[in-house]
Amino acid sequence: MQSIVSYPDRGQGGNSKQMLNRFNKTNQKRVCRHGEEMIPMILQINSQRSLAVNDPIMITPKLRHDPSLLIDLKDFMPVVVSSTDKNNIRIHSSFSLANLDRDAGERLRALVDFIRISQMASTHGLYVGCTHAIAEQIAYLAYWKDYPLEFRIGRFGSSIVVMAHFPQKPEFDCILAVFRDRHELHAGVQKWFDFFCQLVRDHAEIWQIHLIVDKPTYRKLEEPRCAKSDLLVEVVNEE
Repeated sequence: MQSIVSYPDRGQGGNSKQMLNRFNKTNQKRVCRHGEEMIPMILQINSQRSLAVNDPIMITPKLRHDPSLLIDLKDFMPVVVSSTDKNNIRIHSSFSLANLDRDAGERLRALVDFIRISQMASTHGLYVGCTHAIAEQIAYLAYWKDYPLEFRIGRFGSSIVVMAHFPQKPEFDCILAVFRDRHELHAGVQKWFDFFCQLVRDHAEIWQIHLIVDKPTYRKLEEPRCAKSDLLVEVVNEE
């Protein structure tokens, strides 16, 4: 997985570990007031919110993904590649996410635009999904701008949608993957959940990323190996 490794302090010098840990006592008290259900290694919150409510981007209920294509990174440049051969580049962007002379918000905007435009790459009119490397870069750029970020997994119509949601910057919202909602959970959903859990945990000391999963999907997921007692998963009730 390609990654811009360091997450330095946004301020003037200093160690990033000295930044405010937003998994703080205030958040913990808020969780207690809403009531929590403890399960091994993961704190589960029950809420009335729904993934389908107030989503600022349009999600087609019958959305299906194209298994032949993926949106990935090549030398920190977003590309559309063959899912069976990532060296087979179908579409190449003209910008680099590693260009530190460009504002992180501008790079995030360019990345999200590329993701959305690339949806037209499928000759079958299907959705083109992203790799975990793309989601990692979304988190990296959001960190630099201090944009609140939620990664969501939930049912929408006949699909399970994986998306990045910016509560304060909905123009950056984007769909990362789409799976068919079926009785036996698609293995790809579990992989995204495991990845998000690790990503949230890796950032816990310097920044908070919310991980939100709807209850019917969450019940089918297995506990990730990376899970620790400080990992927070918000589980929303179905309406």
